[in-house]
Amino acid sequence: MIPINTYRINNTDGVLYNWNDINNEDFRWGSILIGNGASINVWEKFNYISIYTQASSSGSGNPLHAKDVNLFNALNTHNFEQILSSLKTASIINQALRLPDAEITQRYESIKNSLIGTVSEVHIPWRITPDQTILTIRSEILTYKKVYTTNYDLLIYWSVMHQQNPSPFIDYFFSEEFDSSDTNIYDETKTKVLYLHGALHLYRIPNGTTLKRKAEERRNLLDLFGQPYPGHPDAVPLIVSEGTPEDKLASINQSDYLTFVYNKFSEDRDDLVVFGHSLSNSDMHIVNALAKMRDRRIAIALLPDSATNIKAAQANLVSKLPRESLHFFDATTHPLGSSTQKVVP
Repeated sequence: MIPINTYRINNTDGVLYNWNDINNEDFRWGSILIGNGASINVWEKFNYISIYTQASSSGSGNPLHAKDVNLFNALNTHNFEQILSSLKTASIINQALRLPDAEITQRYESIKNSLIGTVSEVHIPWRITPDQTILTIRSEILTYKKVYTTNYDLLIYWSVMHQQNPSPFIDYFFSEEFDSSDTNIYDETKTKVLYLHGALHLYRIPNGTTLKRKAEERRNLLDLFGQPYPGHPDAVPLIVSEGTPEDKLASINQSDYLTFVYNKFSEDRDDLVVFGHSLSNSDMHIVNALAKMRDRRIAIALLPDSATNIKAAQANLVSKLPRESLHFFDATTHPLGSSTQKVVP
């Protein structure tokens, strides 16, 4: 084990720790932020290329319009967030120049809705998800006091509900509806699970109230996604899919639940692990929340790559979080990044 006084902090030398080197008695990681990289490690179809391929295919139930596909081709990308961000910029320019904006708005809504719908189409089916994969996720997230995720998929939800035994977890839904006036936790031994950008099992009604949907007899949550919500025909999926951090934050502020979660994240003082999340410019609202708590230890997982690429990634993250104590580790040495988690389609 490396003596604590020799730990590299905010290093940009291209070297990554083994997870076990910084997961010991010298560290107390109280919280974890989980991004899409953790889901992609389980099911590669969660990546943007797979989502785009499905959305642009004739078999998609939520297809991209031909004009949408032209935009992806013109910008030479499969990244939905990049396209949505570019459309937002175009809209601002059109408004400033008093040019027609209807087509831009139409394309924005079309691409956003296709993204939301296609995520459920490419989702790993429950029937082929190994118990061990779910148990590994469940076992790992139980080691933290708070689990935050920006992922829409159901992997964490399935892990919490495994064998219908969610007792060690709290998600702040004490009934079907989230109640912002009822969020006190009296058993601090439970792991809190919070969805920063919504998820496939969460829905919103027009007054801002958030609903937690449950599976029905012979129909799982993936089958029910996008289907009418019993008793709430005006409910829509609660998923933050905007392209810019400003628009994402605006979407968060329209939901009582997401506002509560974001505030909890912003106020969290515990040392934090970041896994599968790039903290890119499109998620600066996440970075800004992290930067509020100074002198905090943050362990950030990076995939092993060339030293040049690792150095660039480290330098970028240090520039975004200069007052934090950053410790970079090899994602493949962490339980959530293990190759044994991969499920082949």
